[in-house]
Amino acid sequence: MVMKLVLKVHDLHDPKSKRKALKTVSSIEGVDSLAVDKEKKTLTVVGDIVVYNVVCKLRKLMNVDIEVAGPNKEEKKEKNEETPITYYYNSDYYPYYWPSFYTK
Repeated sequence: MVMKLVLKVHDLHDPKSKRKALKTVSSIEGVDSLAVDKEKKTLTVVGDIVVYNVVCKLRKLMNVDIEVAGPNKEEKKEKNEETPITYYYNSDYYPYYWPSFYTK
C-alpha cells in the first residue's frame, strides 16, 4: 500500500542536515518520492514504506516528529488509460550466430 508520511524535522537548518535526511530516507526500500520544505521544516515521503522504519532511521540522526501518516490519496488512476507496449531487444548474442528459435 502506498503511504504518505509527513515528518517535522527540527534540525533542518542547513544544507548538510537536509542532505543527511534525504540520503538516509532514500536508502530505505520502497521510497518513491521525497520532498523537503525548509520553511516549514517538513520532510514528505511517499512510497510503499513502513512508517516505523523511516522514523527509526531518522531519529538516529535528528529530532523528528510525525505530522501526518496515512494512505496516499493521489494513487487512483483512470481505468481507461492504455498501457504502452514495451519491446525488448537482446543484443547479447554474437551477431553472426542465429539463436535456436530462428532455426526451427
